[in-house]
Amino acid sequence: MHKQNKQSVSHYSQHISIKPIPDPSDLEQYNKICPGAAEKIIQMAIDEQSHRHSIETRIVKSSFINERIGILASFLLTALFGFLSVYTAISGVPSVGAVLGGSSIIAILSGFLKKNNKTDKE
Repeated sequence: MHKQNKQSVSHYSQHISIKPIPDPSDLEQYNKICPGAAEKIIQMAIDEQSHRHSIETRIVKSSFINERIGILASFLLTALFGFLSVYTAISGVPSVGAVLGGSSIIAILSGFLKKNNKTDKE
């Protein structure tokens, strides 16, 4: 007796697209399956882009405000330590005044040097 060997062949394909919107042919297929789907997909992409832009704008504004607050705070602290160093030096404790004044100057210089190093690396 002769045995028959049956084989089956199957084919599977997958299309992956990483774009804001699908290709026009894909949009057409979506519209065939669900009328109006292409317009909804395009509107979703537009809304997503608008959302992304608004977040980026907020981040830029926030970093600008944070930088300004940091500059103001460092100026106020430096002025305070400068005043305290002069006051203690006049009050009869010049060594404490020198330490306060010197430490505030060192803090300012180290802050500028760190900031310059960060911008050089970027």
